[in-house]
Amino acid sequence: MPREAWQPLLGAHRRRPGPGEAGAAAMLRGGRRGQLGGHGRATGPGRLLAWLMLASAGAAPCPDVCCPYGPSGLRCTRAGALDSLRHLRGAENLTELYIENQEHLQHLELRDLKGLGELRNLTVVRSGLHFVAPDAFHFTPRLSRLNLSFNALESLSWKTVQGLSLQELVLLGNPLNCSCALHWLLRWEEEGLGRVREQKLQCPRQGPLVLLSNTSCEVPRLKIQMPNASVDVGDDVVLQCQVEGRGLQQAGWSVAELEEAATAMQSGGLPSLVLTLANVTSDLNRKNVTCWAENDVGRAEVSVQVNVSFPASVQLHTAVEMHHWCIPFSVDGQPAPSLRWLFNGSVLNETSFIFTEFLEPAANETMRHGCLRLNQPTHVNNGNYTLLAANPSGQAAASVMASFMDNPFEFNPEDPIPGARATLNPSPTPWAPPGYRSRCPGRPGPLPAVILTTEAGVPGPGQKGARSSGGQLCADLRAPASPKCQES
Repeated sequence: MPREAWQPLLGAHRRRPGPGEAGAAAMLRGGRRGQLGGHGRATGPGRLLAWLMLASAGAAPCPDVCCPYGPSGLRCTRAGALDSLRHLRGAENLTELYIENQEHLQHLELRDLKGLGELRNLTVVRSGLHFVAPDAFHFTPRLSRLNLSFNALESLSWKTVQGLSLQELVLLGNPLNCSCALHWLLRWEEEGLGRVREQKLQCPRQGPLVLLSNTSCEVPRLKIQMPNASVDVGDDVVLQCQVEGRGLQQAGWSVAELEEAATAMQSGGLPSLVLTLANVTSDLNRKNVTCWAENDVGRAEVSVQVNVSFPASVQLHTAVEMHHWCIPFSVDGQPAPSLRWLFNGSVLNETSFIFTEFLEPAANETMRHGCLRLNQPTHVNNGNYTLLAANPSGQAAASVMASFMDNPFEFNPEDPIPGARATLNPSPTPWAPPGYRSRCPGRPGPLPAVILTTEAGVPGPGQKGARSSGGQLCADLRAPASPKCQES
């Protein structure tokens, strides 16, 4: 663009921007506060380019109430054109929505943002907003930046932002009333959440928000009374929740996860809530029974667990070879059963080589899993393993056979001797049938015999265990036992 053509645009930089230009300027310098535009204030050539874009926007104003901005944004800056955000055209896939100068936009309700599930950035500034419903952002769970600066907000409920992962919450320029209803905002400031601390929020005629720390703002106080610490399967349980505190709004019991464990019936009202659990089952064990209450400061919860007694049970599984051998087991029961192992019917004394090891228990169940660990077991550990489990309600047992290795000392006497080679004597003698010869003294006559020659594992001539050089073993194949003699 020629330099002389810049002069009229630079003039727009020097004069005070109009309504539409003010909105664009706010976008350009407020992106880091959750508004549309960049993430910081432009400087140098970038700042000049930003003002050139601003001037162009002022020269060609949007003909509609709201106009597209970027690939998925919408900008509504025509003064006084909106009194509600319902039925915004082209709002289905919005990720950014910028609204300014809408004095008739005074409420933000649940149904106003319905259908904007992809919305990430919402800016409503310099408008007449004085109430935001606690559930206003129920349909925008991905909202990460919320700018409500320079409106007429005196308060904002903690429920409004509950469940949102807000990186930025801007409330500058609102006539905030420093009451207990904003105590949650003080916590955000103290913990550095949503960049609230940087805004140094003030309450007109009251001073800084930090002064709320000196007031007695508390969430409700709860206490559950339970008559019996333990019950049996099929019993009924009655619990009572006492609620105390200022400005109580709502209270109740959380029973969704108890549906399969008992029949839940609620009665009573503030400050005393009653919950009856009828026909309880063992599934109620390790389940939290929760009473909750809310006021303008926040939400409080308290939980108890009902112990339902039931007999012990046990399961054993086939041994598995790992770093150590493991005989897996599962035991259940309330109270937790005591365990005892038997090996071949006798008590198994655990040692550092054979011991019971439990896996990490699940937080919401009574069943426990583990292993009987065996470190390098041998054939002497082969046998029948029994696990006994017992508690005051009953006992159970399970057995499994385990074989870790074969016995290296077991052999059949008729099997060949390891390391020996048997051969028939090929040279007949005159007094013996052809093919046989006896070298056993005192055994005349034709004796079927074999000569066992020494090899690896059998003592040879001159070795330890040999009676003399040339010593040989001989066996009478017709005799009932062998060997029969040894020649020196």
